[in-house]
Amino acid sequence: MRRELSHILPDLFPLDPLPWRDPADRIRLFAAMAEAVGELRRQAGVLVMDDLQYLDAASAEAWAYMLSKLALDASGPRRYLGAYRQGELSAEAQAIVDGLVQAGLAVRILLHPLQPGDVEALLASLELPNLSPTELAPALFRYTGGIPFFLLETLRVLWELGEGPEAPGHLPTSQRAREQVVRCLGLLSPAALRLAQVAAILGEDLSLELAAGVLECAPLELARPWAELEAAQILRQGRFAHDLLLETVKERIPVPLQAHLHRQVARALEEAGAHPARIAQHWLEGGREEVAARFWLAVGRDYQARALYAEARAMLEKALSHSQDRRSDLEGATRVEAQLLLADICREERRYGEADALLADLLDGPLPLRVRVEALRARAYLAIGDPLRAAGYARKAYLLAHKMGDEELLHLTRTAYAAALWGLGEVAEAIHLLEPELALHHPDARHRIRILAYLGALYAHRGRFREAYALLEEGFHLAQGQDPYWRVLVAAFLVGADVERGEPLAHWELAQATRALGPFDVSEYLALVMARACLEAHEPRLALELLAERPGAHLGRAYACLGLAYTGQALLALDNKEAARQALMEALVLAEELEGAPRALVQVAVAALRLGEPVAQALLERISPETLSPADRRSLEGVGLGFGMYLP
Repeated sequence: MRRELSHILPDLFPLDPLPWRDPADRIRLFAAMAEAVGELRRQAGVLVMDDLQYLDAASAEAWAYMLSKLALDASGPRRYLGAYRQGELSAEAQAIVDGLVQAGLAVRILLHPLQPGDVEALLASLELPNLSPTELAPALFRYTGGIPFFLLETLRVLWELGEGPEAPGHLPTSQRAREQVVRCLGLLSPAALRLAQVAAILGEDLSLELAAGVLECAPLELARPWAELEAAQILRQGRFAHDLLLETVKERIPVPLQAHLHRQVARALEEAGAHPARIAQHWLEGGREEVAARFWLAVGRDYQARALYAEARAMLEKALSHSQDRRSDLEGATRVEAQLLLADICREERRYGEADALLADLLDGPLPLRVRVEALRARAYLAIGDPLRAAGYARKAYLLAHKMGDEELLHLTRTAYAAALWGLGEVAEAIHLLEPELALHHPDARHRIRILAYLGALYAHRGRFREAYALLEEGFHLAQGQDPYWRVLVAAFLVGADVERGEPLAHWELAQATRALGPFDVSEYLALVMARACLEAHEPRLALELLAERPGAHLGRAYACLGLAYTGQALLALDNKEAARQALMEALVLAEELEGAPRALVQVAVAALRLGEPVAQALLERISPETLSPADRRSLEGVGLGFGMYLP
C-alpha cells in the first residue's frame, strides 16, 4: 500500500513505486488509496473530503473506486462529507455525486455564503423571464461572492448587453461594482496591496510561505497585511473572496510587473517542489516560453513513465508549441527532446508509422549529438524487422556514443546494435559485443535486465543452454520489480530458449500470464515466439489463434515473413493446403526483398519444402550455415533431404 501511495505522497512514503506502463496499472494505486481510507475510517466517526471541484478525470475515477470498495465494507462508520463549489465539479465527479444521491446513499447540503441571503432564492424572487436560478446562481455567486450589490449589478449589465440572464461563459463587470472594489483596494496599506497582487498571481497556489518567497521577506512580516486583507473581506480562508476581486486586482497590476511576478512565482513554486505543469504556466505568463517548454517536457516524461499516454501527449504538444526552432541551442534541445519522447510514446502505443515519421523528421535536421544518438537507436528498434537497415542505424548510434564516451549511451546503443546483429544472423559478433557488460555494475536495473535478456537469448541461439537459462532467469527475477514491459521482454526470450532446447512449453504458463500484461511492441514478438512453440509442440490450432492478428506484420518485413511462414506450416498441419499455399505465396513476396533474416528464410523454406515448392533451394542458398540456431536445424531435419537440399 505504501509503495503505491508513494506515487502521490512521496514525502510521506519515500519508496520506489512500480512505474506504470499500462493504464490498468492505476488500479493498484486506487486499491491502496481505498485501503488507506478504510483504515482511517475505523479510527474516525466522519471522513471529510474537501475541494472536490478540483477532481480531474483520473481523480474522479479513483474516488469512484474508493467509494465502491468502502460501500462493501461493513466495519467502521459510514459517514462522509464531501465539500465542493456548486457548479464547478467535473462531469465525471458530478456523475458520481448524482448517482449517490439518486441511489439514496447521499444528500446534498447547500452551504450559504457568509453574506445574508440565498443567491438562488434571490434570483428566483426577481421573476425574470427565461431565468434559471439553479443554472445562473453558481456562476454569479462565484463571481460576486453572493454580495447582493455585485450580483444585481452583474445581472443589470447582462440585460443591457442583451445577453439575457442565462449563465454565460464569462460574466461582464459592472463599472459601479468595479469602482467599489477599486475604492476598497485604495484603502489598503502598501504592504497589503503588494500581498494582494502576489496572491492574484499565485491563484490557487497561494500560501503564506510562497507569498513570502515571492516578496523576498520573512513569513512573519506578512502577518499584518494578511490580517488586513481578511478584515477587508478581500481574502477569505486563504483565497480571494470572489472572482470580481481577483480580476480587478490582476487588471490593475502593470503588465511588466505581472510578468515579473509570474517569474518570481515560478521560481518559488520550483523551490517548493510544485507540479511542473503549474510552474510552466507561470513561466509562460512571465514571458519565458522556452523555460515553460522545458517544464512541460518534464511533465510529459513523467506521464509517459506511468503509461498515461494521453496526458503525456497533451504536455508534449504544449512543449512543442512553445519551444523555438531547433536552430537555437537551448530551445532546439527542448523541441527535439519533446519530439523524441513523443516518438517513444508512439512506439509504446504500437503506432509505429507515426514514431518512424517523427524520428525521420528529427534526423533530417541539426540535432544535439546525444539526441541524434538516441533517435538513431530508437529508429534501429523500429526497423528491427528490416535487419540490414536496423543494423545501419544501430551501428551509427553505437559509434557516435563511443565517440562521446557517454557510458549510459554506450550501453543503450551496444544493446541495440547487438539486437540488430542477431537479426542478421551475426550471433557471435553480437555475443562478443555484449559479454563485457556482464561484469559492469549498472545502477539502473533496466540496463542489467536488457543485457541479461539479450545475452541469454543469444546463448540459447548458440545452444549454450546452461548459461542462457542462468541469465534469463536472473533477468526475469529483476524484471519482477519493474514495469510489465520488462517481464514481457524476458518471457519472450525464455520461450524462445525453450524452443531452441526442444522443450517448447516449459514456460508456457509464464508466457500466458505475461502476455496479458499489456499491448507493448515486445508483446507482438512474444506472440510470434509462442506460435513457434505451439508448432514445435504439434498444436497448430493454438498457433493459428496466436497468429490471427498477424503480430509479425506490426514489427516489419522479416517478422511479417516469419509469421506467414508459421501460418502456412500450421495450416498445412491441419491439412488445409490451399490456405497454406496462399500464406506461403505472401511470405515469398516478402522474402524476395529480405537481406539477412536467416530465421525467416529458413521457415519459409520449410513451408515450401512441405508443399513441394522447388523455390526452397534458392532460399536456403541465401543462408550461411553458421547463422542457424538449434531449432532451425531441427526444422530442416524434419523435412529431410528428398528435394536435393543441403543440410548445414
